[in-house]
Amino acid sequence: AREAYAAARAKREQEAAREAEEALSFSVLPDRLRPFYKLLELLSDATETDVRKSYRKLALKYHPDKNPKNQEEAKDQFNRIAVAYEAVLAHMATLLAGDTPTGAQVAPPSCY
Repeated sequence: AREAYAAARAKREQEAAREAEEALSFSVLPDRLRPFYKLLELLSDATETDVRKSYRKLALKYHPDKNPKNQEEAKDQFNRIAVAYEAVLAHMATLLAGDTPTGAQVAPPSCY
């Protein structure tokens, strides 16, 4: 019983440390992009390849044709993933271009 308790405690501590690291990682992102990175299950230091892989995996998982029993919810999630993908890639493009956005920021189109 003690070993199981110790293992469960160690697991909770590891998860807490991971969440703290993830929160610190997201602190470098603009507030409006954090939900998009979380939705795509990305860290803030993700590469373009990581973004594409994650998007592809989630798009296949939530594609309405793959979820015939729950098409409405799958369609909503699929659209959210597509919007997040576009927003994250647009953010990466501005970072790579070396531009710092100024003036009014236009949110990505909302499909949901």
